[in-house]
Amino acid sequence: MAKTIDDSEAQLATATPTPGGEDAKEVRDSGIIEDLLRPCLVEFVATALFLFFTLGHVVMCTGGKAANPAYAVNTTEYLTQPGLTAEFATVQSIALSFGFSIFVLVYSCAHLSGANINPAVTCALAATRRISLTKAALYIISQCLGACVGCGLVAAIAPSGDGWKDTDGNLMIGWNAVNSGAGFTQGGALLAEMIGTSILMFTVMAAIDANQQKAAEHINVLAPFSIGVSVFLAHLVLIPITGCSINPARTFGAAVVTGHFDHHWVFWLAPMLGATLMAFFYDLLLDESPDKANCNKYMVGPTGW
Repeated sequence: MAKTIDDSEAQLATATPTPGGEDAKEVRDSGIIEDLLRPCLVEFVATALFLFFTLGHVVMCTGGKAANPAYAVNTTEYLTQPGLTAEFATVQSIALSFGFSIFVLVYSCAHLSGANINPAVTCALAATRRISLTKAALYIISQCLGACVGCGLVAAIAPSGDGWKDTDGNLMIGWNAVNSGAGFTQGGALLAEMIGTSILMFTVMAAIDANQQKAAEHINVLAPFSIGVSVFLAHLVLIPITGCSINPARTFGAAVVTGHFDHHWVFWLAPMLGATLMAFFYDLLLDESPDKANCNKYMVGPTGW
């Protein structure tokens, strides 16, 4: 989702100039700062805010009791807490915080950077030649750094008393790991994370589909909300399995702050593979554009940054 002519369909066009028009050309011609560095800054800030509010919710609303890598969801005490006003943060409240955070940030940043906020989404957009490899690499670096800052801010604010930090002094912030204690395997977690990321990417692809935007005017308006809902749905299922990543930067930031890199490869491979496969599936089988046009786009690729 970047601001160039050839990859403009990757933007969510809410309240923005028509992609591919003269306004878009002026933005691209204005230079490397406006077309590359400023969007990277937006991705950095958006990812930092995303992790601060979501993992901040997990930490602050569990009162230092979220020591389990999968948010303690395998404990009877946690699972039996009802609704959104329980003593502990529940699966539903955690899923809502992640979903609504993405909704707000996509709504706010789509016209600035494309609002990827996720290396898996960026990888899929680069693989389908919607953004350049240069921009994709810088986006992913920006997202990972932003995630570290967001998690670091949560750690800086949280108390240092018993129950908040482990024996090494690291905040128990809800890192991602396969919940093997509940019987889940790394293979099952890999498949679950792929499916969770694929529903997110499916929603993103539908939101940036130019043909769908022409067929229904409400698509642009509802796109940020629908993307947030897809994140919410993925968390409802995946929290008991892995704590739900579907975002390598989210996992990386929490791992750096806590020092827990358990099964880390799963949370990079699965989201990127799930998102990329879904992007190609949508382009080649569901998109109403002729296959020849899509294949030509893959061969030519984006121009500019």
